[in-house]
Amino acid sequence: MTACAPATASGGLGNDHVEGGLIFPFAVDLAEGVGLGLMFETDFVYDDEDDGYDTEFVFTAALGLDLTESLGVSIEGIAVESTDSATDFRGLLGLGATLALTADLVLDAGVNLGLTGDADDFNFFTGLAIRF
Repeated sequence: MTACAPATASGGLGNDHVEGGLIFPFAVDLAEGVGLGLMFETDFVYDDEDDGYDTEFVFTAALGLDLTESLGVSIEGIAVESTDSATDFRGLLGLGATLALTADLVLDAGVNLGLTGDADDFNFFTGLAIRF
């Protein structure tokens, strides 16, 4: 009989521990081509130093603007607070753009700029959204 264990990232890609969280998103159209997104997220992350788990609370508010039918831009405020007393509050500013190639295929890219705490100074990101 073979025992199964939960799969976790290994080989230098992760910390070999199961982590997870819950996300509560909210979005509303403010006007034609202008949208507001709010999100609250709770993450349970492994802390190597304490050999245990900490809880992180993530709050975001994003304002999006459609420049054309296929091109949009956004600005986002991000706040991250941890139950780990050794971790500083992190504040970030996100700037991004989206390009709809079709109604069901959207590319996005941007940068998060660290404003406070241990936040990375720059964090570039790209993404692809496909609707089935």
